[in-house]
Amino acid sequence: MNPDWIVAGAGHNGLTAACYLAKAGERVLAVERSDVAGGGASTREWTLPGYKHNLHAMRVRGLTVGPVFDELELARYGVQLILKDEFSAHVFDDGRALVRYLDVERTVRDMARFSARDAKTYRDLFYETQDLREAARRRRAGWPAPPSGPPPIDPARPLSATLNRWYHSSLIHVVKELFEDEHIQVFMRGSAQAVSYPADAPLTGLDLVVGIMATHSAPLQLIRGGSAEVARALERILCEHGGAVRTNAEVREIVVEGGRAVGVRLDTGEELRATKGVIAGFGHKVLLETVDHALLPDDFVQAIQRFRGEEIVLFAVHGAVEGPIHYHAAADNPDVDRCLDVTFGLNSLLDLIKQYNDCREGALPRVLGGYCDIPSIWDASYAPPGGHVIDIGINVPYRLERGPEQWDEVAADLGDRLVERWLDYVDVPKSRILKTFTYSPLDIVRGNPSFFEASPIQGSVLPDQMGIFRPAYGWADYATPIAGLYVAGSTAHPMGGISGIPGHHCATRIARDYGIPAWWPSFLLP
Repeated sequence: MNPDWIVAGAGHNGLTAACYLAKAGERVLAVERSDVAGGGASTREWTLPGYKHNLHAMRVRGLTVGPVFDELELARYGVQLILKDEFSAHVFDDGRALVRYLDVERTVRDMARFSARDAKTYRDLFYETQDLREAARRRRAGWPAPPSGPPPIDPARPLSATLNRWYHSSLIHVVKELFEDEHIQVFMRGSAQAVSYPADAPLTGLDLVVGIMATHSAPLQLIRGGSAEVARALERILCEHGGAVRTNAEVREIVVEGGRAVGVRLDTGEELRATKGVIAGFGHKVLLETVDHALLPDDFVQAIQRFRGEEIVLFAVHGAVEGPIHYHAAADNPDVDRCLDVTFGLNSLLDLIKQYNDCREGALPRVLGGYCDIPSIWDASYAPPGGHVIDIGINVPYRLERGPEQWDEVAADLGDRLVERWLDYVDVPKSRILKTFTYSPLDIVRGNPSFFEASPIQGSVLPDQMGIFRPAYGWADYATPIAGLYVAGSTAHPMGGISGIPGHHCATRIARDYGIPAWWPSFLLP
């Protein structure tokens, strides 16, 4: 018997949509090109046995900001989240360190060692903008996709005009306006390296209060055992409610008959049919590769074609390390050694700008500064006893001077130099790094085409591609011009990352269109 719905691309968002519909009584089959479902929720032993590496997402925020974690009872299916007060740190060449704690007051106290004035500025701004962060949280998880734009100016609240101005500014300009100490200036952005836009770009200024300061109120959390645990939990939920997942099944074409999506055709030529429709779990960019453009309006095709990836993407070196990892800067603040994420090699805002300019020119970074995530610091199950896994990353362009294929020529050397730079900051002999592998932007695309142009969030998150403009105005509702064809991928509102929100919203849209009795409480929200 044919399923009611086929999910083409079983990333975590496709699986989320499948779970919501299956729990509502729909028959759902999810098909996936890889040998394991999950997409960006991927954890594998890429270096040595027992060393677990998250190739894409590792830290999660949206999973608990939105409704998915509670409504699907992910904790009951094995998803455990880890959160500790010593969150992230930035180490400097002068031996100093700044730590960002979950506790805002501890963060302020650490900043005060550098500048009492800057510490007070941070504290005051944090408490004065709590309502703005809460509004941003609701917008991110909101249904339907909200309009984007600056916060309104309230004459009774003097700060509101400033916030409106910052919205139009760049993050770097706002940081320089607020803080005088250079360590703190760099800390504001340098300790948040794994992001998808240059901090000198216009319309990024409010990220200081709605993004960076959100660490204290809606923190990123580590998934115990690896991000793939989310995918495994979703698979269990889906199968428990009569659905199924089929791996090693790449969708080459979405079959459309009489203007309606009726199934998929695999790369083997096999055709799978659905009685109600198809959900694309792989996003709009890949969708265009699976649907005959003659079946789509020109304005829809053109809008998706101009949807941009991130201006900066990530290059990473993953490694297995034997023995403890100790930062030299822990002499300044011992909590550095307890942080999940430590950034290094960036000592001024100019260092950041140089990296951005290199990305814009298609060049390798002149400044070897980035981050090192060590999930085994928080969760010993990531590595054998006494061992650690490291993920060292840096901002790079997808397209180098001779194109993305150039990454095959330069990745190994850049990886070696990046590791050597990290070793400048730690008390770790190189001999204790047992094995590494590089993961270039080109490797990302080869591994998962949904990350088009290695876009980690699957599309720029500047305001012109957010809310009702994601992926395009008029198409932010998870539907497509073809009846019975929906999109649950991260090119839809709100964005990428492990949140399940696009999958939740897609299932909500389908339930409303088809009159499916919805069991989930958030269905009733506007």
